Amino acid sequence: MNNNVLIVLTFLAILIKLDVKLGEIVMTILFSVEQLNTALFDFLVLNAEFFIHILELVGLYFIVFSAAKALYGFFTHNPRYRLDLSEGLATGLEFKLGGEILRTVVVRSMDEIMLVGGIILLRVALTLLIHWEIKNEERGLERRIKETKNDFVVAMKEKAVDENNSRFLAGLENVIHQSAIEYFKEKTDEYLSNQNKDNTNE
Repeated sequence: MNNNVLIVLTFLAILIKLDVKLGEIVMTILFSVEQLNTALFDFLVLNAEFFIHILELVGLYFIVFSAAKALYGFFTHNPRYRLDLSEGLATGLEFKLGGEILRTVVVRSMDEIMLVGGIILLRVALTLLIHWEIKNEERGLERRIKETKNDFVVAMKEKAVDENNSRFLAGLENVIHQSAIEYFKEKTDEYLSNQNKDNTNE
C-alpha cells in the first residue's frame, strides 16, 4: 500500500509540475494572442484612419470641383449648373459617408459611437435631400427643353408661313407685272395696227 501511495504522490507531483508548466505555456500563449490582437487592432486602426482620410479627401475634391463647375456654369448661363452642383454634392457626400462608416471601426466609447451615428444620419439625410433635388431639377430641365423645342418649332412654322406668304406675294407681283406688260404690249400692238390701218385707208 505504501508503494501505491508513493506512486500516486509521485504522479500528483508530476501532474502539479506539468500543470505549472502547462499553466505557464497557456499564459504565454494567451499573452501572445493578446499582443497579436493588440497589434492587429493597432494595424486596423492605422489603416482605417488612412482610408478615412482618403475618402474624406476624395469627397472634398468632388464638392469643391462641382462648386467651381457650377459657378462657371452660372456665369456662362449653362442651364445645367444647378444639376451639376447637386450631382457633385451628392457624390462628395457619399464618399464622406463612406469615411464615417469606416470610422465606426476605430471608435472605442459609446459617446464616439453616438457622435459618429449622428453624423452618419445627418449625411444620409443630406444625400437623400440632394437626390430629391436632382430629380426635381432633371424634371424641370426636361420641361424647359420641351418648351424651348416647342417654341422653336412654332417659330419655325411661323417663319415658314411668312416665307411662303412672301413667296406667294412675290409670285403674285411677278404675275401681275408680267400680265401688265403683256396687256400693255397687246394694247400697244393693237393701237399701232389701228394706226397702220388708218394710214393705209387715207
